Amino acid sequence: MANENIKVLSDEYLLEGCRKRDNRCREAVYNKYATDLYQYALRYASNEEEAEDVLQESFLVIFDRIGQLREVEKLLPWMRSIVIREALKQYRKSLKRWQREIPLEENMLESETAPLPYHETDYRTLLQLIQKLPEGYRMVFNLCEIEGYDYEEAAKMMDCAPVTCRSQLSRAKSKLRQMIQALEKT
Repeated sequence: MANENIKVLSDEYLLEGCRKRDNRCREAVYNKYATDLYQYALRYASNEEEAEDVLQESFLVIFDRIGQLREVEKLLPWMRSIVIREALKQYRKSLKRWQREIPLEENMLESETAPLPYHETDYRTLLQLIQKLPEGYRMVFNLCEIEGYDYEEAAKMMDCAPVTCRSQLSRAKSKLRQMIQALEKT
């Protein structure tokens, strides 16, 4: 089978091949989904190099655990959840390594519901601004605002208190709002 043809094979075939540890099927899965999964990793990472690391670690987990996946229609969501978990794992490692904590400031919570001015900011610019957020802010923003998790779920994933998630999300929105407004003034 030609290398070009393997890209058009069905997910059922590719999943079965990956379960059998067929390297051609693994390569096809990587080629088919790496770009989409990289975009997820990029949202959680502070730069492209970190996103690439998250992606590579994610694919190691994906290929190691792909035999556990029973429903082929859940392949992409399942892989996305692995990318998110790997990004959070990397975040927790760096958090422990640098022993950083973001202090809780209750006065920031009032701006939580104010919308961000996305209308004049393109996706690429917004992604760059999100990457500039401190790690904790970036993780909570992605989990709550982009992935749709509530404070309780995000707190559990990040191994912190829900009030910490709430305050970090509030500060993330405030910081993003400031960065967007600064861009609009230029």
